[in-house]
Amino acid sequence: MGDAADRRVIALDANSSAVEWVERLTNAADGGMVARSHRYIEVVTGLNYQDQSGRWRESEDLIELTDDGGAAASRGPHKVHFNANLNTAGAISITTVSNRVLRTHVLGLYYFDAATGQSALIAPVQDSIGELLAPNQIIYHDAFHGILADVRITYTKAGVETDVILLEKPQSPEEFGLSSLTTRLEIWHEFLDPPLPNKKAKVLKQETNALLRQSMAEPDLVDETLDFGDAWFPLGRAFWWEAATNSTGAPAQILLFNPATETNQVLVAKQWLQIQQRNLLIESVEWPDIAPRLESLPPVGKVANTSNLKKRVANGRQLPATKVAIKKSSKPIRVAAAPYRTRGYVFDYVMVATSGTDYTFSEGVTYYVTSTYFSGTLTFQPNCVIKMANYGSVMTYGAIVCNGRTGSYSILTSADDDLYGAIRRTLFSFQRSNSARPGCSQTVQPLFRSPTRPNAASRRHCTMADAIVPSPVHWPTTATATPIPTVCRTVGRSPISEASPVRTGAPTRMGMV
Repeated sequence: MGDAADRRVIALDANSSAVEWVERLTNAADGGMVARSHRYIEVVTGLNYQDQSGRWRESEDLIELTDDGGAAASRGPHKVHFNANLNTAGAISITTVSNRVLRTHVLGLYYFDAATGQSALIAPVQDSIGELLAPNQIIYHDAFHGILADVRITYTKAGVETDVILLEKPQSPEEFGLSSLTTRLEIWHEFLDPPLPNKKAKVLKQETNALLRQSMAEPDLVDETLDFGDAWFPLGRAFWWEAATNSTGAPAQILLFNPATETNQVLVAKQWLQIQQRNLLIESVEWPDIAPRLESLPPVGKVANTSNLKKRVANGRQLPATKVAIKKSSKPIRVAAAPYRTRGYVFDYVMVATSGTDYTFSEGVTYYVTSTYFSGTLTFQPNCVIKMANYGSVMTYGAIVCNGRTGSYSILTSADDDLYGAIRRTLFSFQRSNSARPGCSQTVQPLFRSPTRPNAASRRHCTMADAIVPSPVHWPTTATATPIPTVCRTVGRSPISEASPVRTGAPTRMGMV
C-alpha cells in the first residue's frame, strides 16, 4: 500500500475534507507496479476553519496564552476566550461559527428543594486564577468559597465542555433546613446578553404520586436541550473521576453522555431560566442519586454553624447578593508545571458546535466518520456508504431524509467492513487513533465492532421520509446494537421500534420499501 507521502487532504468545508491517495500494487504476473487511486470524504465536526484570509485550515484542539493575561482557543470554527480570573463577569466568552457570542460565568453551588421551592447557596464562586493544561484545557483551582472544588474547561474542534469537580462532600441539605429526599444539588451559570435558545424539554424523573405532585414546587426533574442554531447543549452527566489529565500531552476529548451505555453515571438536567431579569443555565441532579457516591470524599474543611447555614435559605431561586468581580485580575494564566491529578466527583455540561446548515451524504461516495453532530437537515442519498470509526457516532438535532431504495441502499457500517465502500480498512491507518476520553471512570466500548460477513437474515432495510427527530439520535447508541428510529420499516417485516435494534454483525441499510 501507499505511504503517508502519497496522501493528500483537501478541505471542503468546516466539517469535511477529501482524502486522496495512491496505492501501489505489484502485478503477480509480470512483477510490474500498478497504481490505484482512492478517495473518500472524512467527516468530523469542526474539522476545518477559515483563517483571516478566508483560507481553510485544519482545526486544532489547542488553547494558547494571550497578551491580556488570559488564554484563547482560536484555531477552530468556534472561538473561546478565557479570562485569567474565573470570578469575573463573562469570564468565558464563546464565539460560534456564525459570530453569536455567549459570555458566561459560574455563580455558585446551590441546593434546591423541589418540594418547598426553597433554595440555599452552598458555595459562591471566588477568585481563582486559571492554569493552562496544554494543549486544550484550563483548570481553575479552588474555585468556590466554602467547599473545595475545581472548574475544568476543555476546548475541542467539536465543542466546549465545562466540568465542576467536587473534591469535598457538601454539608447535607438538612443542615440548611431542607430535606435530602426532595433536594437537588445545582450549579448556576449566568449568561450575559445572550441570544435566546430554542428549548426542547424532556422529563428525566417524574413524581407519580398525584397528591405529592399537587404540593410540590417542581415535581419533575426536567432537562432542556438548548439549541442556539449553530451550538446546542445536550444532556449532561455526573461521574466519579480519579486519574491524571493529559499525562501524555495528547488533547483531551469530549464525549457526549449516552444513557443507554453509561448506566453507572448520573443524569444531570439543565434548564434555561430568567431570574431577576438575568439569564441562567442551571444544572440539577437529585441529591439521593449522588449522596452515596460522595461518601468517599472528605467533608468540607471549614464548616459554618447550622444557624448561619439556615440564613442562606430563600424562597424560590434567588441570585446571590454579591456579584462576580468587575475588575480584571492582574495575575495571568500560566502553563501548568505538571499534569492535573486529583480524585473527585464531576458534573459536566457540553456545548456542541455545529455549522447550523444542512448536510448531504452523496450518492456513490464513501465517507469516514469519527464523531460528528448535525443541526440542519441530514440527507442520505442512494448508494452512499458511511464507514464509522471505533468510538464514532453520528448525531443529529434536525430532520432526517433517507432517499435510499431497494437495491440502492444508504449504508452505515464499520470502518473495518471491506464489503462496502470504495476503500478498505488499510486506508484508515493514516487516521489518528480514537481513544476513550481521558478521565472517564469507565472503559468506553467501540460503537461498532468489526462485523462478521453479512448475510441476508441479518440485514435490515428501512425507510425514512422527512423524519423529525424529537431528540438527538445516535447511530449507533450502544456497543452491541444499532437502534433504528421508529419511522423505519423492514422489508417484508413489521415496523422496527427503538427496542428492536440492528445487531452489529451487519451494516445498517436504509432505503425505500
